[in-house]
Amino acid sequence: MTQHWLQDIALSPLNMARTRTKVALIGNSQIDRSERPPFEDHAWDIWSCNSLWKLCRDTDKRFRADQWFELHPLSVQTEQERIDMDDCPVPLFVLEEPLKPHWQTFPLEKLRQRFGARDFYTCTMAYQLAYALMEGYKTVGLWGMELWQGSSRERTVELRCLEYWLGMAKGMGVEVVLPDYSCLIQHPHLYGYEYHVEAEYAKGEVAGIVKEYGHEFQQTLTPDRRLKFARLVNEVDLD
Repeated sequence: MTQHWLQDIALSPLNMARTRTKVALIGNSQIDRSERPPFEDHAWDIWSCNSLWKLCRDTDKRFRADQWFELHPLSVQTEQERIDMDDCPVPLFVLEEPLKPHWQTFPLEKLRQRFGARDFYTCTMAYQLAYALMEGYKTVGLWGMELWQGSSRERTVELRCLEYWLGMAKGMGVEVVLPDYSCLIQHPHLYGYEYHVEAEYAKGEVAGIVKEYGHEFQQTLTPDRRLKFARLVNEVDLD
């Protein structure tokens, strides 16, 4: 059953203020909820994406956001997702031509003009970061962007891209704010200096990804081949 629930949501009075120099990007992967994003801080713009509407609430349960991103084709949206896009109470970036007054076509060509035509955008968060840098924000913060916790795609294809753009931000002199729980742009052990423990850690990370990819591939096999493949995957040993 579809609902127009966003039409009735209470909105924060902090939404869509002007001349802010800080932007917080809100995702869904957090170790815990102990460190809240700056929803109550008037100095921060709040950006989020996709169907994370219920995460962006202030302490009074009001919707807190200044810009939304839905960078997937309309053809893959569910009926409810399309309704939510239509009812989004803040400006919404989309891939296609705007079909609603609050929709905006994402400025990909402007990003290419600013950062070069060698594209490296593998996830919405990468587009968000690049756009924030192009817009001249002085501080970017990421909450719930722990892609290393996610799917095999998020842990490989998307994570390295996200960290690339975080490196770009630091290289441009932009302050990067991460919560204490974040493991982004760091590695738990120093290569060389902690040689053996780092090597074991890396093997475990790779083995985990191999097994996860194997599980995904296994679902495409016939039952008899699935059983044989499962035995192989469970025997993965990178020693």
